[in-house]
Amino acid sequence: MPANKVPKPPSGLSKKSAAFFQQFCEDYDGVDDAAREVLERVCVQMDRAAAAADGIKKQGLLTKDRFGIDRANPLCGVERMATLAITNGLKALGAFKGDDTPPDRYARLV
Repeated sequence: MPANKVPKPPSGLSKKSAAFFQQFCEDYDGVDDAAREVLERVCVQMDRAAAAADGIKKQGLLTKDRFGIDRANPLCGVERMATLAITNGLKALGAFKGDDTPPDRYARLV
């Protein structure tokens, strides 16, 4: 893919995560196929975390088990794992850098 052509977001993403995909590709020139795959998975996890957060908001943070004991809503685990996947994906893409220059993801391999 040419470096100046920004790929379209994959279908099935929410508007928010599709906009994030587009903006990330514009900000970091030269997103190769491997980075695009990681970015797609990050965006899917963003949607999953948002859906889990909405479910927690509707159902509440605690639910009752079959014995009537308060337990954490299972969606809390889904949200936590999706958030970790987002963070790890962005780290793998080299998005956490202190300055404004785009990161060189391969610099540590040399």
